[in-house]
Amino acid sequence: MQANSKQNTINILIEDYLKGSADTNKLEILKDALNSLQINDLVKLYACYTSFKYVNKYDVKALINLLSSSIIEKLDTLSLIKVIDLYIMFFNRSLLIEDTMIGNKNILSVMSFDISNEEYIASKIKKKNISKEKFIENCKKELAAYANSTSITEAINNYLEEIEENILAYIDIKIEKLEGQEKKYFIENLNTRFENASKKLLDLTECFDNRQKLMKTDPVDLLDYNMLKGRIVVYENFRNELLMSKKNDEN
Repeated sequence: MQANSKQNTINILIEDYLKGSADTNKLEILKDALNSLQINDLVKLYACYTSFKYVNKYDVKALINLLSSSIIEKLDTLSLIKVIDLYIMFFNRSLLIEDTMIGNKNILSVMSFDISNEEYIASKIKKKNISKEKFIENCKKELAAYANSTSITEAINNYLEEIEENILAYIDIKIEKLEGQEKKYFIENLNTRFENASKKLLDLTECFDNRQKLMKTDPVDLLDYNMLKGRIVVYENFRNELLMSKKNDEN
């Protein structure tokens, strides 16, 4: 109950800060409040306020920088493997955002071409039974909406990339310090996680290869499939890096 009360208070502070003018004092009060949170709560706030809803409506840059700093400062409260899991979470989210951004850019490119194509315009206004001027006006509105969406997703992607780079820098420093049994245990832990993720991915892949099963596939499974691919990429990179450093140590 106390935790919920604290979370509600911080949410109110954040909303008050975003809706008001940029106030240094409010930001300092918010900074002190965020210091009292656990890292999982900070990550949830980061995910919330880097969503399209908030980035589209408010200037969240100072808030996101504050949340990012608070998360990095608390990485020492996690085990190294959990820090890598956190990095993977941000990595996978950025992949989804990047897919949306690329999709929007492709649509913008096609629409920009179509709106300058007289034959395309003629066929559409005939089919829709509207004037050329009205059709062009509608197209421009759609273009503006996709341009705005692309701009927002780019901003979100930049926020995610920034915190990924900071977490990755932290991980690299910690990995360099691993020695002996600690390094061996860590490699084994990564191997286990890598193998478990690979098995789950294989199960989903077999399901997607079967058209009948794919038709019945829950959308959540499709999301899991993409998340697992991202997880495997990261685990494999760190595992290879560690195995290479271990090999160099033995030589």
